[in-house]
Amino acid sequence: MNNVKEEFSDLAYIDVKSENPYDLFKEWYKEACLFSTAMPNALCLATVSKDMQVSARHLVLRRIEDDGFVIYTDNRSRKTRELEEVPTAAMCFLWAYLNDKGQRVARQHRIQNCSQSHRVLLREGHADRRQDPVREGRSVMPVDVQENRRLRNYNDMQTQITLFLCFFL
Repeated sequence: MNNVKEEFSDLAYIDVKSENPYDLFKEWYKEACLFSTAMPNALCLATVSKDMQVSARHLVLRRIEDDGFVIYTDNRSRKTRELEEVPTAAMCFLWAYLNDKGQRVARQHRIQNCSQSHRVLLREGHADRRQDPVREGRSVMPVDVQENRRLRNYNDMQTQITLFLCFFL
């Protein structure tokens, strides 16, 4: 840890140009995408189980919509189950990079209680955006978890295999 430099530009300074925190996020995200060599779309999502056990994991932001964030997940995943059981979550983005002036920039954007108004959406037509899990050799059990029934065909499975978690502000 002695080799870590702690010279970051304006770590505590935030130039607020809008009263909407979503505008600030979009501004910072755009800058992080421009200057960061890492994954600016990586985020940490924390959920809590019905037994009040906190669980955090890193995910990838797939896109930003006008009123929220979209990530993909398997509808059988732990995070999906926890969001259904306890509809509260927090997301955190961390960006560290050199800006166009050569200054070190470190920023984080935290969104808390984001799933109180979240909607979990199943959308058709998104399967082509992900790699085919069957072609990759991963085992996929074609079961519709919500209705606990066998799916009729591969297209049904493709529709059910991925959830869009949309966190609306």
